[in-house]
Amino acid sequence: MAKKPEHASSPGDNAHGTGTAPTGLRGVLARLRWAYVIGIVAGLTLTVAGYLVLSRAPEIPASQQLETALRLLGEGRDQSARRIATTLQEKGYQDPSFPGGVPFILGICAFREAAAHDDLTRDRQYVTAVSFLREAERLSVPEERRPEWAYAIGMSLYRIDLPDEDSLKEAFETCPEKNTKPG
Repeated sequence: MAKKPEHASSPGDNAHGTGTAPTGLRGVLARLRWAYVIGIVAGLTLTVAGYLVLSRAPEIPASQQLETALRLLGEGRDQSARRIATTLQEKGYQDPSFPGGVPFILGICAFREAAAHDDLTRDRQYVTAVSFLREAERLSVPEERRPEWAYAIGMSLYRIDLPDEDSLKEAFETCPEKNTKPG
């Protein structure tokens, strides 16, 4: 078998025919180029990551979210209030000053939304409202929220043919502006 000449190149050999990385100035420049590229990529990655971390808004405390949801509910912005209350419900949040706050919001939203549905869906909405409002009462409803709570639960029970005289009486005693016979 013939011996391969030492100066012949084979696949994988570099331009010098040695099969090793370039040496000298050319090798140093090649390594510096790759170090430079890696440095730029790393720098850009850190810059983007830093921007994302710093630009993210801090999470609003749950008590403040509940206050916002109650304010939105008072403004008639039920969808926004419901979204916040649903998030708080998923977290299992219970406010120390208004333990029944989350189910209160969800119950009032369901009560208000019921009127916009057909008969079958309307009844389901009233049942949902009653469920949330009973939970709110069990946990505690502050006196300033009691009139709205009483009206919503009383009317919901009346609409699904389960009138509760005590709830209806409280609703009409505490909400004089809504003192019309349900019909």
